[in-house]
Formats: sequence, structure tokens, C-alpha cells
Amino acid sequence: MNLSWSPVTQDSAGVAITAQVLYDLYRSPSPIFPLDGTTEIVNGWIDSTYFDPIVDTCNTYYYAVRARACGVDGLSSTVIGVSTAPPPSCPSAVDAYEGTLSGNITVTWSPPTTRADGSPLTTPEIKGYYVYWSLTSGSYTDSVYVSGGTSNLHDLLGLAFCQTFYANVRAVDQCGNTGSVCVNLEGVARTKAPCNALPPQPVTNVAVVGGSEKVDITFKPNTFDCDLDGYYIYYGTSSGDLFGTGATQGPSPIYVDAASVQLDTNNAAYSLTGLSACLEYFVTITSVDNCSPANQSSYSVEESDFVLCTSCDLSKGCVTEVAEGNFQERLVYDVANDAGSDILVDEMEITWTGGVQLVEILVENISLWTGAGNSGDNFDVTNFFLYDFENFDYPVPMTLVFTGSINGDMVDVTYSTDQGQCTIELNPCGIMFADAISYPDQGGVPGWTPRTGSWWVDGSAMYNNEDGRITPDAFGFGNADYTAEMDVRANSGRNNARVGMYVRYNDTGNYYLVRYYPNLGTLQFLKKVGSGSLIKIEEEYLGSLVTNGWVNIKISALGSQFRVWIDGSIVDWPGTGTVIADGSLATGNISPYAWNVDDAWFDNAKV
Repeated sequence: MNLSWSPVTQDSAGVAITAQVLYDLYRSPSPIFPLDGTTEIVNGWIDSTYFDPIVDTCNTYYYAVRARACGVDGLSSTVIGVSTAPPPSCPSAVDAYEGTLSGNITVTWSPPTTRADGSPLTTPEIKGYYVYWSLTSGSYTDSVYVSGGTSNLHDLLGLAFCQTFYANVRAVDQCGNTGSVCVNLEGVARTKAPCNALPPQPVTNVAVVGGSEKVDITFKPNTFDCDLDGYYIYYGTSSGDLFGTGATQGPSPIYVDAASVQLDTNNAAYSLTGLSACLEYFVTITSVDNCSPANQSSYSVEESDFVLCTSCDLSKGCVTEVAEGNFQERLVYDVANDAGSDILVDEMEITWTGGVQLVEILVENISLWTGAGNSGDNFDVTNFFLYDFENFDYPVPMTLVFTGSINGDMVDVTYSTDQGQCTIELNPCGIMFADAISYPDQGGVPGWTPRTGSWWVDGSAMYNNEDGRITPDAFGFGNADYTAEMDVRANSGRNNARVGMYVRYNDTGNYYLVRYYPNLGTLQFLKKVGSGSLIKIEEEYLGSLVTNGWVNIKISALGSQFRVWIDGSIVDWPGTGTVIADGSLATGNISPYAWNVDDAWFDNAKV
């Protein structure tokens, strides 16, 4: 036993003691004891700590300390009692459930592994358990002792029929110390009654609601019959048809245990899944007792509803694979909901052919799931909506993050939604073109062909000192659908200086252009076709960005739809919203754009 106390440094008058202070320590098995030689265990101790080795397991000891200096004894300390074996903590995982016999519940628990002070408690140190029960939560009127530290189950027999009992457990150690009860861990169970020869009461308040490939059934549970065992769910595709087929749960009737479907005293629920679309399903229910043979109630009122005809319909686009510096690969794609209504997604099954793992799923850069998943797993994502494409004017961008490259692998994504399941197939083509533009200082840019103006490389970026266009050789002019991005920077104090990027660039007379005026804060989307004039399609004021600062411009060209992002935020144009529609040019290359600048810089081009 380790003991300690505060050193004495003053006498009873508050004067500092300059002489050596000694301590006499006393011990007794009783809280009231004399301070004399019969209880003294150490005399003239000079420290304020002491280890008492002469103690027995399972006992409580009482101690007192008295100081003395210059031969004068001080007053005794307060007597303290210390147990060598604190009581056990409460058992965990306490539960109760209906037993196999009438008036019987079974109580289960897991042995505690610590004592009340947090010290370890092993199973051999547990002598047994007290099992408590009552009709009132947290107030236990009856108990029984169960011997054995490894015990974790006990049947309570002969209880009143049709009653809800609350049960709990406390442990007893080998010293006889009884542990605590954790009321928040109590088990709850209801006893059943012997068979009543009369049929049970019928089910009421039946309701049927059709969904995608399913019907959801709710009803008021039978709380009248104490010998109730369960219910029979009858279904069919015409009124009066009691023996239909096709549900995943099996042919009609389907037996369900009463406890498995009851939500509370007024509500029970069950679903039939795997049903045929557009068909009307009729449902009726009977109560079933525990007699042998079982008695059934009369049929409930028949109710029906149609299974939905519209299943989810998804399309995808802009499938790319983006390499990351941490060796993870991001499969980025847009998914459009063409079903005509919003779809709620609660699970995704994803398969792929490579041996990498999936570590994150994102929608619009919001993480829905993280972990370490394998091909074919079902991923329980945070619920999210795929909004109807007709009302939500751009598709939802999604990202799958893998531990390695999936370039060229086939990836199937199945969405489990409130309108059924639908699958899209992704074939990541990888990055079509990328150039970090890191070359020794020189005139000209390796891998790029100037179309107008003069171009140089300064070692970490390419630049133009007035105006110009330059296209990457590796991308070419025959590409239709792609997303291009580039970092741009203009160095000029002129208000009409501008910098940006072309997409679907064919020549000086055929292109789309996004240009930004860094000193005015204006962003424009323009096009030029053939011998026509340069046409401004949209304009948005973004506010002035810092002159000489880098800006990331990203443009998505998908069919006749264009979207623009500035520094990662999609541009919401005042006239067209986030999508600009124009079908004048179907294919073309990319190019940086600069005009009326002292010099313009471009870096990190990627398609």
C-alpha cells in the first residue's frame, strides 16, 4: 500500500519548525483505534511517503500519521480507510430478450474488465453476478445470484405473462466487493403467454405505398394477444389474390416475427422488394399466435398501390483521370440525372479491373465516404441528391480517389437510389495532354507551335510580351469534348490588358475564347466563326484580382455546352447561368491568349 501526506513545516502556533520533523505511522483493521504500540507500524520516519508491504488482499485498512519534533508529539491526522481491492465496474453489453418459454426472459452481459478505480480486473477475480429485474426502469425489486466469473447469461423463469421487464447486472469479486449497476445499460424484454386457443385479433390500419421495385407496408401491430408470435403478409397482383409470387422475400404468404417489424406500440413496417414495375400489388395481413398448430386471425382490410414505372436514368460525361503528387489517382466525371425528378442516392457499388483500392468518394468536392475499399464493395455514402438535369442546369461532378492508376480500366458505378438502381460505365482515358512547361530559358516552347506572336520559356513558365496564340502539338485539332485548364498571369498596368485561353481553336478565324481583364475585373466568353466578327456571348464582373497574380482558368466543352471556372469556382453568367450553349464549332485545339500586355505568363496546361 503506497501512502503519502503533506510535510509538517510549522508548529501549532504557526511558527516555522527548524528542527528535524519525524513521523509515526499507525494502522488498524478498525476505523477507531488507539495511537500506541499496538497499532504503530513505523516510528521516527523522516519522509512524507511510505510503502506498507504488510497488507492482505480483500481487506480494508485504516491509517493515521502523527508528526513530532524536539520530542513533542503533534496531533493525529484524519483517519483514512483504504481497500486493497476496489469493487468491479459494471458489466457491459447488458441485454434481455424474450425467452423460449412463457413468462421467461433471458438476460445476457459481458464481464467487466476493470475495477471502479480503473485498475484491471481479470475473469478469475470475479466470483459471480447479481441479476436484477423489475417492471420499472432503473428501479430493481428482485435479484438472483449467478455463480462464476465466466457466466454471461441467465434465464429468468416464472415471471408474469405479457409484461415488460427491465433487467441489469452487477459483478461480485472474490473479496465479496459488489460492483455498480449502470442504469443506461439495462436490458428490456417482454414475456409471452401460453397458447390461447382462440384466434388472435386482426391487424388494422394497413397502408401500402409503392416505390421503385417495391411496396412499403405499414400497420398497427397487434397488442391485444399476449400469445402473439408474428404475422403473415399476403400479396398478389389482383384483388383477392392471396398467393402472389415475385418478391425477393419469397412467394405469398410471407411469415414475419412480430418483434422484427414492430417499431412501437402503434406502428409496424415491412417492405416487399424485387417487384415488377408498373404493376398494382394488393396486400392483406393476418396475426399468428404461438399455438401448435398456430391460429391465424381474420384477414385485414386489403390495400394496394402501384410499383413505380420510372426508374433512375443517368448519363455521364467528361471522364478523365488526374494524377496526384501523392500517388493517388482521381477519376473525375460528370453525372447527369435524366429521370425527370431528383434522385436521392444512399449507396454506391463500384467495380474496376485494376488491383488498386478506392479511398474516397466526393461529389462537388464534398467527401461522401473515406476508407479502403475493394472492387465490388458496396459503399455506404452520405446521402446526396442527383438533381433533375432539366431544372439543375449542369451535371453533378463526382470524383473517385484510388491508390494507383486506373487509366484504361473499366469502372462500373451502380447507384442505389429511392427510384431503384442504375449503373453507368466509365472508361478513364487519362489526361489527354499536360505540360508543366518547365524548360531551360529559351526562345520558343518545346512541343508547342506558335500561331501568332513570339513565345519564350523562362525555365518555369512560357510567356508572350504583347499578344499571340500558340497550340500544343500533342493535343491536335480534332478533339471535341474535353476540359482544359491553365494558370495565367498578366503583367501590365493598362486597363484593357487581357489574358485567357482558347478552346476548340482551329485558326485565327474559328475559335471560342475566355478572356479576363485583370485590371477591370471583367470576364468574357466570346466566339469567332469564319469571316464573321468576334461575338461576345457572355460577360461577368468578378472584381479585380491582383495584377501580376496567377489565376487558374478552366473550360469544359461538352457537345454544345460550355462551363467556365475561375480559381476552382464555376462562373454563373448573368444571362445563361452556369452553362453557355453554342454549337458553332465542334472540335479544335487549345491555346493561351494574351493581348495588350507588357508580358503574359502561362503555366500548368492540362486537358
